[in-house]
Amino acid sequence: MSRKILAIIVGIIVVLVLLTNFITPVNASTISSIHTWELTFNPSGPYFNDQRLNPFAIPEIRAAMNQLINRQWIDDNIFGGTVTPLWLPISHFLDEYPGVKTEYDALEAAYAHDTTTAESIISTELLTLGATKVGDLWYYAGEPLEIIMVIRVEDERQAIGDYVKGLLEDIGFTVTALYKTSAEASLIWLNSDPAEGQWHIYTGAWLSYAESGTPW
Repeated sequence: MSRKILAIIVGIIVVLVLLTNFITPVNASTISSIHTWELTFNPSGPYFNDQRLNPFAIPEIRAAMNQLINRQWIDDNIFGGTVTPLWLPISHFLDEYPGVKTEYDALEAAYAHDTTTAESIISTELLTLGATKVGDLWYYAGEPLEIIMVIRVEDERQAIGDYVKGLLEDIGFTVTALYKTSAEASLIWLNSDPAEGQWHIYTGAWLSYAESGTPW
């Protein structure tokens, strides 16, 4: 397996385990479609081939994004209260949930929305990496610390992307948003070498199916 493909897989796994996901409830009597919205992070680095800094190569920064993002706000303001925030691949609506409820609830509490803690963790890691904050903006090697977001435009992902973009700007990042369709986005987040640094964050979404009584 090539390093390029492996890096993408690692990034997706990290997101599915830790980052912002939403899932629709499963109807227990039928085979149901499950729509999941998430953020995929580029884990290459911490320096791209051209020596730009990639903050999301640092596990602590990826984890802190859980606390920076308010899942409930996204549900209330983008989806109108029709989805359920999800921290792990096993949702509250699957048969496996009762068996892992204690561990699940502990992780959900540990990564609950907390902007102050998230910003503190991110700032500590950025300073360790050699970034500096001048006024309200982060800099690295004398240049604003840019985050490139590939934002899908076909559905709620555009609104989610804009929300996350605003959060990152609020804590000092300079964010460049690339608004793309599926085909356009795939050329960047899926088919480019992560080490080239063409993107940092992608607004992903997935469709899967579940049958009640069938373990995952």
